[in-house]
Amino acid sequence: MEDKAIVISEDHYNALGVIRSLGEKKIPVILILTTKPGHTYTNKSKYVTEVIFTDHDQKKIIEEVKKLCKNQGRYFIFPLSDFSAMLIDQNYTLFDKNVVCPNMKGNMMIYQNKVNSKNLAIKCGMKSAKSMILKVSDYAKWSEFPAIIKPLISQEGVKSDITIVDNSQELVEALDKFRTRNYTRVLIEQYLAGKDEHMVEVLGCSFGENVFIAGIIKKIREYPMKRGSTSYAQIVQEHKDIEYETIKQFIKLSQYEGLFDMEFKYVDGRCYFIECNFRNGAPAYAFTLSGCNLPYNWILGKKIKN
Repeated sequence: MEDKAIVISEDHYNALGVIRSLGEKKIPVILILTTKPGHTYTNKSKYVTEVIFTDHDQKKIIEEVKKLCKNQGRYFIFPLSDFSAMLIDQNYTLFDKNVVCPNMKGNMMIYQNKVNSKNLAIKCGMKSAKSMILKVSDYAKWSEFPAIIKPLISQEGVKSDITIVDNSQELVEALDKFRTRNYTRVLIEQYLAGKDEHMVEVLGCSFGENVFIAGIIKKIREYPMKRGSTSYAQIVQEHKDIEYETIKQFIKLSQYEGLFDMEFKYVDGRCYFIECNFRNGAPAYAFTLSGCNLPYNWILGKKIKN
């Protein structure tokens, strides 16, 4: 039975990295693009055998997956956005037995809420910055600065909405902007700053009770600065105040199976949990180039488990 991959993604370099990782291992890739047709680039990859444009039509995406998987072969699904990851999780029981997809047994909405993820991280022994859920009208309930404001659930906004504020006046102005974008609530956190501050990502994959960690991305530069994507980084196997066992415990307790990317901020000798992305991490192709192909390893691991 031939193995095939279905990648569900927006037009993003994360998708290109997964497509290359699989294509280089001779896995045919079918691409479901949730971006509208136009000036897209991921569908131009030589490893893409078929492309389907769906926008964010949830019903159409599920129907297309079910239709594709009626053909011969074993299909491994790679949702690469928070939207598609939760959609697949909510519908994973609808697919035929020849379909393998990442899931959290239908409970991903719980841990896509950043407060719930932070609480689980603390339970597992990780540190986390002070934070609270803030209604966009509750200016006076937060008084620690600098602070960072972000969507409580990633799907409720976009990464560019993340805002750093240095005082109460900037907080009022920022919350007003969030209100005009139809937010009713946000997550506000203490913005951690200090000696040798940098972002850290831990990438891996889970097969139920077995959790594999490929390594750590130590970010040296991001663009845009302080809230952007990795532009220069180093792969390391160890990092001060990162304990693999606490990360494995987090993944096991969440009951997640699939690729993951856990983010931390290092400051003043300590690492603080930021969030866990229940999907492939955007820098993962760097691991493929170094000899650890996470998307392909997940396929191999699922085949062994099954």
